Amino acid sequence: MSHNILDGLYAATPDQAITVSGINPSVQTASLPEDIWENGNQYPWPAAFGPASIVSSNANDTAGGTGARAILVNGLNDQGIPVSETIALNGTSLVPLVNAYFRINSMQVVDAGSNEINFGNIDLAIFGTTVARIFGNAGRTQMAVFTTPANGPTLRCKAIWTSTYNDAATNLRMTLLTRKQNQAFMRETFFNYFGPSPAPQLLYPAGFVIEPFTDIVMRCLNSTADVGIYAGFELTL
Repeated sequence: MSHNILDGLYAATPDQAITVSGINPSVQTASLPEDIWENGNQYPWPAAFGPASIVSSNANDTAGGTGARAILVNGLNDQGIPVSETIALNGTSLVPLVNAYFRINSMQVVDAGSNEINFGNIDLAIFGTTVARIFGNAGRTQMAVFTTPANGPTLRCKAIWTSTYNDAATNLRMTLLTRKQNQAFMRETFFNYFGPSPAPQLLYPAGFVIEPFTDIVMRCLNSTADVGIYAGFELTL
């Protein structure tokens, strides 16, 4: 991931890119459509700028503990300007973040004890609703959900991809949706995947424009079986 494009604070060069990849471990046919992020179902986009908190499901993820000790949070405020902070964990107790957030783009473990990675699931909530999760032993978020900074450049979607990763044979219909702030989502593209699982990743050249302060999400519209899905996209100048 290009830090320069991501935070919108530095001049970007044509070879820089943002790669956004996600996982939904259990897309259920009964609950479609589902977005590709760790917590499943459709992503709960925050409706307002507000206070955030973070917590682990494991007591060892704490300052001075053997698991994750500190998390780097990257997000945006209500004007679409990048905001970030490093926050110390306190195990299974909620820790309020210093900044308020409108969007969360990523979280990453930046300090850990002897386990060298987080033990539990680490959840970040805005107004009490979980909007980002680091799975246990993952070290970072894996969500095909992203909002481009308002002070960043106009980007192009260079490629999108998907794959399945459990034993169920399935046919998928996937889509990538975008939304400018205060507007409705629209479909940029959709594609079908047919085949057994585990499946190879399929790359689809894209090329459409992504303007600043735009929400982006990968969504599964249809699946013939309950299945785990990887999906993502790459943004470039």
